[in-house]
Amino acid sequence: MEETLDAQDRSAAKTERMGTENIGKLLWEFGLPATIGILVNALYNIVDSIFIGHGVGELGIAAATAAFPPMLLMMAFGMLIGGGGNALMAIKLGEKDYKTAEKILGNSLFLMVVVSIIVTVLGLTFIRPILAASGASAAVMPYGVDFMTIIFSGMIFQCIGFGMNNFIRTTGSPKRAMVTMLTGAIINIILDYILIMRLGWGVKGAGVATVTGQCVNSIIVLQYFLGKKSPLKLRLKNLVPSFSLSGSIIALGTASFAMQVAASVVNVVLNSSLARHGAQTSIGSSGALAAMGVVSKSAQFFVMPIMGMVMSAQPIIGYNYGAHKYDRVKKAFKLAAVASTVYLTAFWALLEIFPGPIISLFGLVKKDVVAVAQKALRIYLLMMPIIGFQMVGSNYFQATGQPAKSAILTLSRQVILLIPLILCAPLIAHAMGMSADKQLIAIVFAAPISDLISTCLTTTFVIRELRKLDRKHEAVEAGENPALA
Repeated sequence: MEETLDAQDRSAAKTERMGTENIGKLLWEFGLPATIGILVNALYNIVDSIFIGHGVGELGIAAATAAFPPMLLMMAFGMLIGGGGNALMAIKLGEKDYKTAEKILGNSLFLMVVVSIIVTVLGLTFIRPILAASGASAAVMPYGVDFMTIIFSGMIFQCIGFGMNNFIRTTGSPKRAMVTMLTGAIINIILDYILIMRLGWGVKGAGVATVTGQCVNSIIVLQYFLGKKSPLKLRLKNLVPSFSLSGSIIALGTASFAMQVAASVVNVVLNSSLARHGAQTSIGSSGALAAMGVVSKSAQFFVMPIMGMVMSAQPIIGYNYGAHKYDRVKKAFKLAAVASTVYLTAFWALLEIFPGPIISLFGLVKKDVVAVAQKALRIYLLMMPIIGFQMVGSNYFQATGQPAKSAILTLSRQVILLIPLILCAPLIAHAMGMSADKQLIAIVFAAPISDLISTCLTTTFVIRELRKLDRKHEAVEAGENPALA
């Protein structure tokens, strides 16, 4: 009993400042480690691709590109449970319900283990059809199978290491969450160099390096929640699944899950379209996959930090929403949206002006493939300055317990609009009599068009929500029930 009370006191001391501390200071304190952490996670696949490009060549990069959709899908399950459990825990901490917060922690770990086992079995069973659907040709398939066999086998480490890391941040230790992610990434980079460049293991070396880094990451995360420094503990009794809590975790994580699944589906459709139309050009299907793989990974590296901003704002927004401090909720959202927009605008300018040095990092050597990659990079990121607002806006609704709205906004950008545009753009170009090369480039225009339309939709949702927050704040100030506002 005394241990429980002590844990509650420590949890209160660490989390209550989310309802009192300056919002800008909190976003910086939580945002910098979260951004570095998410960048580190993005580095796993990007660094693998860089070393594979230099150590294996174009076919290796094409294999890594074909492997990207299933890897996104694997990450989706970590975000489903980690994102949902994290959002629910933040709300419960805001309500000072520490007992339920610990149950959420335990149930989340249980769900991660079960889901990891299921995904690993299915992934290893259907590895070839999965890669074929993702655009892997006969020449690329052996490299993809070697890589993904190892990645699927380490699914449990990715799910726990990435998913449970969110909870470290929510318990008031954002720097520790950053260090945890950074440790795994450094190990991955070192092993990539040793196994690929020195020992010549090729794509297998990249797989071993990735899984080893994720394994170390997951061990550190579990040690934190089993040790004395965490205000909330992993307890055996809380691993027993609660259907109501598990349902709430999954419901709140649906938006993050949908976002990652959508990204995976989009990449499957994109890779298939690139392989099909690329085969009609001089660079071929593997050249098209390699060029667009470099573009998508470059975009991922520069856009993924916004997920760090989203993750840092989520517990602050959720805590204050649960505590009925709606003025702070509004301020946190606005600051996160502005910071995201400023950041992306700066890097958008950099990428538009200097695409060459970015592309060269991945080891592409064929001039025609490099030329396509540079042109595609500029087009793909045309609307980069505005997508930060769209991402912060869609995830705001997850943080405040409105998963349906969050899922709608997420899917509007990555599925409802983007997939039809990817499929239709080259057909329209063909109908207009354009060359095969221009039909291939037409595919890339789907991204900025989708970004623009979905951001307009998100703006509509956000304006209505901000007005609703004003009414709730007025109700609280007047001593009335905000739920009726």
